[in-house]
Amino acid sequence: MRALTRNPDGKEAQALAELGAEVTYADLLDAQSLNRATAGVHGVFGVTDFWEHGFDGEVQMGTNLIEAARKNNVRHFVFSSVGGTERTAGLGITHFDSKRVIEENLRSSGLDWTILRPVTFMENFVSHRYRKAICERGLLRFAFDLDHRFQMVAMADLAVFAAKAFDNDARVKGQATEIASDAFTMEEWAAALANHLGRPVKYKVIGKPALHVVDLFVTLTRSQGHFKVGRSLINQFAWNNGTKVGGWDADIDHLRSIHPDLMTLEEWIRTLDWREGL
Repeated sequence: MRALTRNPDGKEAQALAELGAEVTYADLLDAQSLNRATAGVHGVFGVTDFWEHGFDGEVQMGTNLIEAARKNNVRHFVFSSVGGTERTAGLGITHFDSKRVIEENLRSSGLDWTILRPVTFMENFVSHRYRKAICERGLLRFAFDLDHRFQMVAMADLAVFAAKAFDNDARVKGQATEIASDAFTMEEWAAALANHLGRPVKYKVIGKPALHVVDLFVTLTRSQGHFKVGRSLINQFAWNNGTKVGGWDADIDHLRSIHPDLMTLEEWIRTLDWREGL
């Protein structure tokens, strides 16, 4: 397995190398590096980044990777897109729009393709800042409303579906599939964390005024790529909160029929050391 990175000497890259990956330098905005890096591979798993490079940059990343795969006669291209991208046009959710363009380019490339559309990642909440607030202050904060059940996905489950696509599982390969692991209210998530940690945890909604202050800050400081927030994310939250199912529409029962070990929220919580490094 070949892992592409802009920083082969980085900690994450070296961890992959220790697991047996062939770590190779490549930059998704450098077409020549991708041509070299994808030579001789059977399949490509593609992930692109909106927050650091914006709409045009992310589309260019996807275009470059698809073209490199096509030139090197790659047999199968699996793209990690985003849930809801096919039903949110015109809502100002730019980081969905860019992935929709990449999906369209992939479908018309002539490559064998699979599109995985993950919903909100559970791992979005494991940064040092989040874990410190949860473990030391008993506070879980996010912009999802209290009265909705939201679908979320564990990265490990997304990886299983990517592997099934490369293994030519007809239930996944050649499909565009929204991927979630479990669905729950944010208060249920706080309760599950409290049960695991043995201390009270309260959920608090981050309101629109606070989000707009953050948007203004990252705009003025040009720090959107670092904080991964902005107007596009605010529009996404409005969409998430505008429907009882939180915007996402993964068929969890169907996904579980393909992957019986799909993680529940409680199972995922138990995989982490929440107090590590605090």
